[in-house]
Amino acid sequence: MSTPPPPSRSRALIVGLGAYDALGKSWRLDGSIEDALRLRDVLHVDFCIPLNRITLFLAPTDSAQLAALGALEFSRDELDKYLEKEIARDPEGGTLLVCWSGHGCYTPHDNVLHLISPDATAGQLRSIDFQRLANMLIGKPFAHFSHQVLLVSTCRSPIDAAAPNALSMAVAAPDPLRAVRQCQLYACAEGQTARQTAGEGSLLVREVVAGLRQAATAQRAALAPAQGCTEAVAQALVWPDFVALAVQARDAVLQASGGLQSPAVFATGWDRGTLAGPAGPATPPLVDSLRALKWPPQRLAQQALRCLGADSAWPDDDRLGDLQGLVAFLDDQPQARGWPPLTEFVHRLLAAGAQSTALQRWLDLHSSADEQKRVADFCAHQRLGHVLQIWHDAIGHSLKAALFDADNHLLADAWDKDSSLPLEPGGPQAAIGAWIERARLTLRETAPAPELPLVLELCVPRDWLAQDLDRATVPVSGRNVVLNQDLAALLRCSDRLKVQDTLSTLNLLAPGVLARAVRSSAVVRWADPGDDRSRLLRGLFKPQDDVPAWIGLRPPADPQSGPQWQICLDGLAPALFWLRPDVAGAGRAAVEAELSPLLRQAAGDLPQQLLAWRHQQIGCDSEHVALLIDDPRRPPRWTDQLGRSLPTLPRGPAT
Repeated sequence: MSTPPPPSRSRALIVGLGAYDALGKSWRLDGSIEDALRLRDVLHVDFCIPLNRITLFLAPTDSAQLAALGALEFSRDELDKYLEKEIARDPEGGTLLVCWSGHGCYTPHDNVLHLISPDATAGQLRSIDFQRLANMLIGKPFAHFSHQVLLVSTCRSPIDAAAPNALSMAVAAPDPLRAVRQCQLYACAEGQTARQTAGEGSLLVREVVAGLRQAATAQRAALAPAQGCTEAVAQALVWPDFVALAVQARDAVLQASGGLQSPAVFATGWDRGTLAGPAGPATPPLVDSLRALKWPPQRLAQQALRCLGADSAWPDDDRLGDLQGLVAFLDDQPQARGWPPLTEFVHRLLAAGAQSTALQRWLDLHSSADEQKRVADFCAHQRLGHVLQIWHDAIGHSLKAALFDADNHLLADAWDKDSSLPLEPGGPQAAIGAWIERARLTLRETAPAPELPLVLELCVPRDWLAQDLDRATVPVSGRNVVLNQDLAALLRCSDRLKVQDTLSTLNLLAPGVLARAVRSSAVVRWADPGDDRSRLLRGLFKPQDDVPAWIGLRPPADPQSGPQWQICLDGLAPALFWLRPDVAGAGRAAVEAELSPLLRQAAGDLPQQLLAWRHQQIGCDSEHVALLIDDPRRPPRWTDQLGRSLPTLPRGPAT
């Protein structure tokens, strides 16, 4: 029999598992129950299959909900009983449809797909081997269902667990007198539940339901004016071409995945024959390309966080530490700047030194040359962002300010050359907040890209240093803004820097120190030793390097002798060493060896504190904000890391 028996001689088993609290984690798959209900509706309403021929297993639901939905509560034991006592003993047979929407995984050692039961544990996976289930259904006990359609929509996470339980029924040999024809449709991506959403279900089941409904509507139009599910209509309806429907749904999932993750999408013809058509994206999936980088998860997560906008969600730690989860999260976020966050993420990885032709191919495939140029221009400017410089006017006992754009062009100089904000008795916080508010208003009115970060530079007298202004809470537009949490801020001693109330001096500061500090992702507090500022600025960076290697007054004695790392131990000792995390481990070890003797020459307990801090920074793959000591009368302080503990994404400087 080449044509499947009609819907009037069909039976359906539908499983929708919407939540799991198993294997030490919790998953919510709200779309799975939606899948089950929609598929049942199209089978019953459009194809007139009686409800007593459609069995719905759901979880989690309480008894009242199950009764209202006409469903059974899912458990492994109940499913085993149902297959043995209901499906195997069904008196009519015909066409059997089996749909599973829920959580899945695979064991890497044998690449076997497992359909996981909600009551699974790490020691007892309580799962169903999908291929074993398929083989069981074509055996002799189920041979009265001559045509079988297996539809599976799950995720596919790798898992190392104890051997899963087998189904209680053994796989029987086929019946030699009754041929069983079976086709399969399975779609997922690693770690992602077939692009599931709570209100719409999974993409795979949506495509199948849409195809079934379209076929039923076309048949019913030819039967007009017959309506509903009369006996005549039920007998006249036939199934669409399941193989063509499987190909359509399979290709829709492949196209929607966009090569983000390793595809696990396949469809088979009757007798489980391989179907022609695409088997996956032409380029390596993005997750596989990221895995090949062998970068620490923290470093990838840092680049990902920089791609989010104000309307983005905040990812949990599980997603940040998991490649599949990280890619899926970025793919789900709204566009913040006119392009997908995932596109910006891949660009940032390449700009940060990822040597990967696969990543570049993925970027070329999923973005135009114009979009790539716009992303590159934005990221180049975002390294600096807008700079608001505020300084103390001792004569007027007030604060003045200047605003620079990402290219160090002056946007506003005290806004009208003579404007200043008076200091209130409680301190400078109110005036600082007022200047920030005025800067943001100016950016909204004049800046072409107001979403660029705003970096604050405070030049204050020496006796203000102990006020912790770099951590101050300032009022801005009716809400409190915490410096170095909600807004990156640099604190400088104006007495030492001899900051003059002139535009030329301010313009010198921004490109000389601030720009490179911000480009290196360091929020820096530092003090000038006071004897030769220009020499110090020249020593901050190598001519060919935008990343600070050392800070000190004395340059290497012999520049040709190779890298030498020196720290000025005189005066206020602005002792900072900050090294990018992508420097090779051997380079880090060499740097440590040269720095340690120098640090030991310092007085007091400074060496141990600096060594411990530097070991933490160099020994892990992170990009913490940097340290500089600004007052010899105070113990060293470190500005807090800008990061994931904050309720909203800090718009700080980025590499």
